[in-house]
Amino acid sequence: MLKLLSYTENYSKIATLDPLGLDSFFQQLPDLNTSGRVDDIIQVFDESMNSLDFSWSTNSLIACQRDLGMLMSSIRFHSQETSCLSKEHQTIFIKLGETTDLPPRESSFHYGLWNPQNHRIRTFTSWDDEVELSRSVFLATTLLTQSLFYFLSVFPPMDKVVFDGVDSHGNLNINHAYSCLEKGLKKSLTSMANIRPQVFSQELRPFFDPIEIGGELYIGPGGGQIPLMIFDELLFGLSSFSSHYEKFVLEGIKFFPKPYREVFYSARNQKALLYRLDELPMEQQKYIEELAGQIIRFRQHHIHLAQKSFTPANIGKYTTGSAGYTMDVLHRILEATKQILKEVKHY
Repeated sequence: MLKLLSYTENYSKIATLDPLGLDSFFQQLPDLNTSGRVDDIIQVFDESMNSLDFSWSTNSLIACQRDLGMLMSSIRFHSQETSCLSKEHQTIFIKLGETTDLPPRESSFHYGLWNPQNHRIRTFTSWDDEVELSRSVFLATTLLTQSLFYFLSVFPPMDKVVFDGVDSHGNLNINHAYSCLEKGLKKSLTSMANIRPQVFSQELRPFFDPIEIGGELYIGPGGGQIPLMIFDELLFGLSSFSSHYEKFVLEGIKFFPKPYREVFYSARNQKALLYRLDELPMEQQKYIEELAGQIIRFRQHHIHLAQKSFTPANIGKYTTGSAGYTMDVLHRILEATKQILKEVKHY
């Protein structure tokens, strides 16, 4: 939990960094992508790769990964090839991933949380919908991380939950966890409703296609890279309950910073809280169930919005999300969570 807290303090720092001096170029990138001037993008990409210094701080290298990754994804968009990098550049991205302890391409964390949410924002296009998308990822990830921190302060992952009661400070943290989760999920739904489906699928989605690096295919930023999946594991133990979800979540969790991964795998190696309610005081049992219900209600609304957007007129050439999964996975996840809560519900 302390590692997670320490890590959250770095969020704003990473977004402020511009180690490669690309602030002004990113103001031009949307126009270059629209006009197809990929040679200009490649030139700046090559120059930036050559100026990369691995002696820089981890935060600076994460900012480099953000900027180089978005340039790489722009090049991939124009080339229409999953393998759009030279072997030399692939080697650099692999080393960058090893140094930052992250996969060798940009993720939702880079695109949202570590993306400057001001005039310096990095976008692929000039669409206002994309600014809304980046900011929604930023806010949702920030709020869900805050919720996760408060939640873990009361329910730390361990082999046995032992509570004789929760003091007033603990109850305050419970309320904070619930409130932050509610706000984060609500922001996600609001943004989904505000981002036009055709703009997303036809103008934005092509920049999130998979890219091959070092012989391995890496998915682009997507909804599977936000902290909700950690709550799924803590509360429901979904990765063990559903084989469909297990593949989805194990692919997505790789893109999380290490403190998140540690919480996830700690939760994965023990029984989920919903199956351990009898170890908790009655007040906390009810709280856990209410939190699970909130997540289920979010997924119901999420599917409703996704179905409205996922029509032939809107989706263009894409039949899956950026992680390669269809709407069927969303339905399976919803049904799994509903089934688990129904099995254990006390109220």
